[in-house]
This record gives sequence, C-alpha cells and structure tokens, in this order.
Amino acid sequence: MIYKVKLGNPEKGGIILVHGLGEHSGRYGKLIKMVNDAGFAVYAFDWLGHGKSGGKRGHATIEQTMEIIDEIIGEIEEKPFLFGHSLGGLTVVRYAETRPPRSYSLFTCPRKEP
Repeated sequence: MIYKVKLGNPEKGGIILVHGLGEHSGRYGKLIKMVNDAGFAVYAFDWLGHGKSGGKRGHATIEQTMEIIDEIIGEIEEKPFLFGHSLGGLTVVRYAETRPPRSYSLFTCPRKEP
C-alpha cells in the first residue's frame, strides 16, 4: 500500500513532492503550507517502506518510485512540477531521463549539509 495525499487546490498548478531516503512526506509541512498558500496543490506520497506506506522499512527502488510518479501524473489533469529532495532529487532527474517527454516541469533540492 502506497500512502498518497493531495493537499491544497491547484489554482496555479500542482507539485509532486518526492522525499529523500529514510524520511517521509510528513516532514515537508512548512513547504507544503507555503506552496498551498501560493495557490499550488501538493501531491505527496511516501516511498515503499517509508512513512505511512507499507513494505519493509527502508527498502524501495528508484524504479518503484518512478512508477508511483507515473500513477500520480495519470491521476491529475494539470501539468505538474516535479520536486525532489536528496534521493528524491536524483529520482526526479532519473525520471526525466528515462520517461517519454510529458507535460511537466522539474526542480530539485540537493541535500544541505548541517
């Protein structure tokens, strides 16, 4: 079972949020509120084995996660932005490299050292 949630209304568009390894979409509450307040919906999910999704804890592949992104894009009607942090950033870049061109925009956030 994959945990997926839509937060906010897509007045200006939608953002698919892809979290990093060992974390979950719930860590992004402040970012989600900020982009919701700016008129964007956030489509968040937890990788297999992370957060509220089922599976062996910490066990997921980039390919499995890209399939989840495919599902979400298939479910929404607007052109989404893909946002990835850390391993999520690598995943959205890999997604753009391996999937046929679609109507989406891409931005990533590498891991910030403490």
